[in-house]
Amino acid sequence: MYCIIQARYSSKRLPGKVLKKINGLSILERVLNQVKKSKSISQIIVATSKHKTDKIIINFCKKKKINFFCGPLNDVFKRFYLIIKKENFESFIRITADSPLIDPMLISKAVSLYNKKKNYDIITNVFPRTFQKGFSVEVIN
Repeated sequence: MYCIIQARYSSKRLPGKVLKKINGLSILERVLNQVKKSKSISQIIVATSKHKTDKIIINFCKKKKINFFCGPLNDVFKRFYLIIKKENFESFIRITADSPLIDPMLISKAVSLYNKKKNYDIITNVFPRTFQKGFSVEVIN
C-alpha cells in the first residue's frame, strides 16, 4: 500500500513545525521513521507544495532520498489528486507530517481492515475520532 504524508512549512499556528527538532530529529523525520515500521507500506511520498516556503521540505526529502511531490499550496485535495493520477494509485494511506507518534501497528490495522472489506471507500479513525489527535490514519480507495 502507498502512503502519502502531507507536509507544508507554512503552518499557521507554528510555522516550520514539520521540521522542528525533537531530541535531534525533525518531526517529519520521526513520522517517516514510524511509517516505515509498518509492514503494510510499500512506498512513501511526501506531498508538499510548489510554494517557496516548502523548498526546505523539498531539500530535506532530496537529502534523505525520500520521494516527494509538489502541488498547489492551498488545494490539498488537488495535490492528492495529482499524485494519484501520476502514480496511478488505486488506494493509499494518508498521514499528516505533524504526527511524530503515529503508531505503525495502527496503520497496519487500518490497512488490514481495508483489505478485508474491499468495498469501503475509506477506513478512518477520525469520523468519529477514536484516537487522540496525532494518531489519525486514513486508508482511501
